[in-house]
Amino acid sequence: MAGEDEYKKVLEEIDELESMIPDGIFSSEKPDWKSIWGQIRVVGASFKGVKFPTHDEHQEAWEHFQRIVAHVKESQAEEHQQWEEKKRESNEYKDEIIYQAELAKPSGPMGDLVLSIATGGLSTALSAIMGPFDERKDELISCSEHLKQGWALLNEHKENMLGRDKNEAYHALYQAKEQLDQAWADYKRERQQAFDDYQAERQRKHDEWVARIEANIDNLEDRRQSLLEKIAHREDILDNLQEKLNNAWSDDYRDNISSWIDEEEGKLNDLRSKLENVENWIEEARNKLNS
Repeated sequence: MAGEDEYKKVLEEIDELESMIPDGIFSSEKPDWKSIWGQIRVVGASFKGVKFPTHDEHQEAWEHFQRIVAHVKESQAEEHQQWEEKKRESNEYKDEIIYQAELAKPSGPMGDLVLSIATGGLSTALSAIMGPFDERKDELISCSEHLKQGWALLNEHKENMLGRDKNEAYHALYQAKEQLDQAWADYKRERQQAFDDYQAERQRKHDEWVARIEANIDNLEDRRQSLLEKIAHREDILDNLQEKLNNAWSDDYRDNISSWIDEEEGKLNDLRSKLENVENWIEEARNKLNS
């Protein structure tokens, strides 16, 4: 009797196998393929030497078992295909993100430019000095856009990416971010330093120019003072000659004094003309300082 019921054990093993495939191919639960294939071997072995009540029942059970095995193979193949497709898509997303990360990395530092400015470039116009910095800014803005696009791609596709691909993409973006952040910090510092150096050089040159003008004014004022003293001296001489002329006791003596007076007046007029020129030059120099 026990031998006659052995076929029921086979049917129970088939039912057990079928229960291990959750809701068939449409299930969202991942099957345990190792356990399933272990049960398939158990079922296959259980058929050996077991008699069913009829040949038709044996055939029906065997065909049912074979349909399950075929279904398992089909499902496993489909899962493998889906896995390969996910790997391919994940790799494509990763490559696209890493490409954006590479584009987000700025070129080398601006040290050579800053050095050239510091060692003689300040005599050029400010626009010429700031031009390379404006180009650098455009480059960094472009890098920032690529980095932003890379992060957006990662956020958009991370659910469809494998863990190792997500990690590799994240590492590439983070590395690019560190380099870009440093480049922005260097750019701001170096641009401000170049501008400050330019302003300092301009101020130094302006101070030198002011010093030259003020020194020239001092020299002119000294010259004016000297001329004023000479004019005063000539005026004293003319006063004395005029007094002598008034007291002249002969015509010859009067003629001599008149000649001396004409000579001194000529010298005095020349000094006054020079004084006028000096005073005009002083006024022009002071206007330059006040302009």
